[in-house]
Amino acid sequence: MSTQPAPHLGVAPPMSFDPVAGEERLVREAILLVAAGAAPRVMVAGLARGEEVLDRCRRPALEAGVRLLARATARGDRFDVVVEAIC
Repeated sequence: MSTQPAPHLGVAPPMSFDPVAGEERLVREAILLVAAGAAPRVMVAGLARGEEVLDRCRRPALEAGVRLLARATARGDRFDVVVEAIC
């Protein structure tokens, strides 16, 4: 018989949602993937806040030895970010 308390099944407190931070995390993880040599190139597609993300991530990308390239999409309000190794 378990002596641990039963889990609380109530509603979780609201979390702050920051779309730029979420997209930035995706790009930073792609930077780490390419910098570690696990992939030569990664595309993070359909970013709504791509310009802000690029501004925040360009320097860390260069310091990690990768570059970020913006690619236009068919939708004018979104674009893709390509992360590739600098040879």
